[in-house]
Amino acid sequence: MLLDGPLGPDEHYITLLLHNKVGREIRVQPSRGRKGGYVVPKSAFLKVSMIFPKSSAVSEPVTFDAKDLETENDLEINGDVKKVSIRPEEFPDEVINMTITAPGE
Repeated sequence: MLLDGPLGPDEHYITLLLHNKVGREIRVQPSRGRKGGYVVPKSAFLKVSMIFPKSSAVSEPVTFDAKDLETENDLEINGDVKKVSIRPEEFPDEVINMTITAPGE
């Protein structure tokens, strides 16, 4: 039996569930993908699905950072003020939870 094309899916995915625990609107900015990032309303959730062609997906992870839209201060993602790196995966139903808080909360 012959298979046409490369083995595996043609696309890779990052699926995020962003939880804004800050009392104001925030922006989560990926290093590639949506240029304006993702705005999450105050005290709300936002599900984000990113799709990458297989060729570019395997090369490098996507880094994310979060900022307070009002103060432009850096925010914590899962308890740390730093960029979070995520490598696109083959399965779109793998959801990564990110809780965004103000430093010291």
